[in-house]
Amino acid sequence: MMEEITDYTGPGRLLRLASDGVGLPVLLTHGTFSNAATCAPLASYLAGRGHPVYVAEWRGRGGQPGRFDFHDLAEGEIASALRHLRQIGPLHLVAHSGGGLALTFASMEATLRPSIASLSLIATQATHLTDARRVDYWGVRFWALWGRIFGYWPARRLGLGPCNESSALLSHWLAFNRARRITDRTGADIFPGLAMLDLPVLALAGAADHTIARPDGCRTLAQAFGPSAQFHLCDAVSDGEDFTHARLFKSRAAERSVWPRLARFFAQVEGAGRQ
Repeated sequence: MMEEITDYTGPGRLLRLASDGVGLPVLLTHGTFSNAATCAPLASYLAGRGHPVYVAEWRGRGGQPGRFDFHDLAEGEIASALRHLRQIGPLHLVAHSGGGLALTFASMEATLRPSIASLSLIATQATHLTDARRVDYWGVRFWALWGRIFGYWPARRLGLGPCNESSALLSHWLAFNRARRITDRTGADIFPGLAMLDLPVLALAGAADHTIARPDGCRTLAQAFGPSAQFHLCDAVSDGEDFTHARLFKSRAAERSVWPRLARFFAQVEGAGRQ
C-alpha cells in the first residue's frame, strides 16, 4: 500500500511503495485526468519485482485543478520529487500520457540529470493530434473552448478519469500539436536538446490509440532522443492486444505484456551500468 511522504515540500504529493528487492528505484507519474491511484497497479507490479516506487501526484487532484502547464509540472512536481529523492541514487522515470511530457522537460535540466537512470514514456506525444479523425479532433477543440470558459475540462462528462483537468495544461498540449513542435519556455524547439542527452529511453505506443497518443506521434518523440532510444508498438501480434490509450497503462493485458517490457528495460539499463 502506498504511503504519503510527509516531509516532501514540493507541489502535489509524493508517495512511496517499498520493496525488498535491489533494483533501482522508480519515479512514476500519471497523465491528465488521473491521480496517484491510477498508478497503483503498475507501482505494485514494479515493487514486486524489486524496485522501490515513488509516485508523483500532480497539484489540484482533490478539487478544481487551477492553472499550470507542462513546464510548471516539470519544474514543480517532478523537479521537487527528484531533489527530495536525490540521496537514494538515480531513478528510472516512468509516466503515462501527458506525464511523459513533464518528465521529458525535467530530463533536460542539467542539475537533475544525475538523478535519472532512464526514461520510459507510455503513450506520450504532443505533435500529431491533428492527424486524428476529424470528428475526434473537433471534439477535442470543442472541449478546449469549454475549458477556456470554465477553467477546467470535466473528467466525468468526458469519461476520461477521476479528476477534472486544468484547461491551461490541456491548452499547452493542444498548442504543441497545432504547431507540431514541443517548445521550452523561450519558444525554442526541444528536439535538438533531446538528441544531445545521454539517456536510455523507452517509448511505448498503443496500436489502437487513434487520437490522444497516436503511434506516429509517440515514435516522433522517441526518435528525437536519438538512434539509441527504443520505440515499441504494442499490438495484437507482439503484445496480445491492439492497446488503447488507457489500457496501455492500466489493464490486465498491460500487466501481462507491457509491464514486463518495462521491467526488462530496467534490467537492461542496470546491467549496462554494471559493465
